[in-house]
Amino acid sequence: MTAHQRQLYRYIMTFLPQVADAEDVLQETNSVLWAKAGKFEPGTSFYAWAKAIARFEILEYSRRSAHISFVLDVDLLDTLSDEYVEVEDVSYREDALKACMNKLPERDQQLLAECCERSITVKEVARKRLRSPGSVYRSLERIRMTLLECVNRTLARDERGL
Repeated sequence: MTAHQRQLYRYIMTFLPQVADAEDVLQETNSVLWAKAGKFEPGTSFYAWAKAIARFEILEYSRRSAHISFVLDVDLLDTLSDEYVEVEDVSYREDALKACMNKLPERDQQLLAECCERSITVKEVARKRLRSPGSVYRSLERIRMTLLECVNRTLARDERGL
């Protein structure tokens, strides 16, 4: 549960931008998670389950709080929640990619940096490194596959809460 606190808090803040409100809802969500812990199905996404509970807590909080000047519509919350998942997924993939890039050997990091400069072509990088363009492309493909595998492992490990 603690592994997903930051994610849950960010999710709640999307709908209740006042810090105090978001903290209250996070606390309520945690209470429900503890109370219903036995109903969680191992092997499924804990975060998805926790987020569904948070969704109900957000709705309940907005209904009973006099200081909130709007009441969240269930359909609107569902739509916003779907959009949030897409943005959140990209954010986690970017974070995982950055971490994986830092794990690459220095020579691979340098090659990526050179090839990602908009003003230089792969042919120019190859010439500068005294390599053929084909070998640079093969190196880039190997690096790309290494990064893809690393990102997928990282996201799978995070999903399991490890």
